[in-house]
Amino acid sequence: MPNYPVAIDGRNDLYGDELDESFIGTQRGGESYKEDPYLNEAGVVLIRRTDGLYFALNQDPRFSLTYQDVIAAVFARR
Repeated sequence: MPNYPVAIDGRNDLYGDELDESFIGTQRGGESYKEDPYLNEAGVVLIRRTDGLYFALNQDPRFSLTYQDVIAAVFARR
C-alpha cells in the first residue's frame, strides 16, 4: 500500500511517549479509540488481526472490512 500516507507506524519509536501511549490505547481497541484524531481522519486502516482494534473496527459502522488474511486486515471508511 505504498500510495497511502501513514498516520502512525508502530514499528519504531518516532513520535514520543505521549503519542505512543495514545496509539497503543487505540491499537488495543478500548473505548478511547473512538476519540483518536488520527483514526478519525483515516480513510484506510491496516491492522494486525490480533489487535483489539481489529475486533472494534469489525463492530464499528464507520468502517468496513475490505481485506484480511491470517496476519492482517484492511478496513476502509464507509
